[in-house]
Amino acid sequence: QAETFNIPSSLEGIKEWRQVAIDAGFGTVRYGSIQTPTYSTGQIGMYICNKAKKDVIENGVIHVTPEEVLELRKRFKSLKEETSYYQPRLQQSCFDLPNWVEKSIYSDEESKVGTDEL
Repeated sequence: QAETFNIPSSLEGIKEWRQVAIDAGFGTVRYGSIQTPTYSTGQIGMYICNKAKKDVIENGVIHVTPEEVLELRKRFKSLKEETSYYQPRLQQSCFDLPNWVEKSIYSDEESKVGTDEL
């Protein structure tokens, strides 16, 4: 769990924890938001960290191999029960943040803020 951006003190915590991960040696640390209707703020956050400096997310797309996507779909289908909420595409879209959140978290990294991309 990586805080919620809906609470101002938690938004500050997101930036602080992100910096902790960077200081620990991760080359790229991205924040993602998972919409969770049963959670008190309706949203919960998480990080994806990569040891390499190359970002695994570019223009909202997580760079994974076709084999990794197939494996994820296979694992999801292997569940013996259905879910009413989760689907694999949620994992990719969770890195599409509101502009004000993205600007707050990545203010020191202009290339991450996608205000001109539509």
